[in-house]
Amino acid sequence: MAIVRGVECAILREAEPLSERVLDLGCGDGLFASLACVRQPSVGLDPCFSAILEAKGRGAHRTLVCGSATELPFRDGTLQTVVCNSVLEHIPDLDAALTECHRAMKPGGRLLITSPSERFGEMLLGARLLAGFGLHRAGEGYARWFNAHSLHYHTLALGEWRRRLKTAGFLVREDWHYLDGAAHATFDLMHYLSGWRWIHRKLTGRWCGAWAPFNHLWAPWFEKLTADRWPTETGPYLYLDAERDDG
Repeated sequence: MAIVRGVECAILREAEPLSERVLDLGCGDGLFASLACVRQPSVGLDPCFSAILEAKGRGAHRTLVCGSATELPFRDGTLQTVVCNSVLEHIPDLDAALTECHRAMKPGGRLLITSPSERFGEMLLGARLLAGFGLHRAGEGYARWFNAHSLHYHTLALGEWRRRLKTAGFLVREDWHYLDGAAHATFDLMHYLSGWRWIHRKLTGRWCGAWAPFNHLWAPWFEKLTADRWPTETGPYLYLDAERDDG
């Protein structure tokens, strides 16, 4: 995930300075906010209570709330910025979440979104290898399996995002793709090479921190894969910067 999250950290750091009242929607364990945000987000919200407890230990947010994106526990017009970093694709009722973001935001408030694009599945290494051997249906099956395994309910094109955001009352200020085929293929491959770390976390609740000194061996490779890989004309991920439109 360092390939994807590292680029997303850079993207959000280069966004215009965020306001005081920032909601980190789907904050998870707080790791991303601790790395990406120069200033603490006002609130981190996630439906998983154990993740909230882990985020509390990191101290990346001023306040933490266990709640749902489709029923935000905030009064109308109280938030200035909502950050959704690789979150909305995991919410079955996407339109309800967007409507809730609009309700809870001030007029002119910003909504920053990163999400897998419609090409996420087909650009995976497994899907590309199978298609390269003429096994197109197997490649499509691999893409569907990976999306299902990742709990992706939505992998939408930019045009569909624009339509849904407009319906929810947002005006898209900026949108583009990031990362390319080589980076995404490596992302896929590394799931299998580092799978034992995931098993360790499931068994112990912790990542394999003892192996952190070896991470520098990956850094030059990852840096080459991610440097100048955004914005791109097309790619497996997309970024949108929208504002609440009351005009």
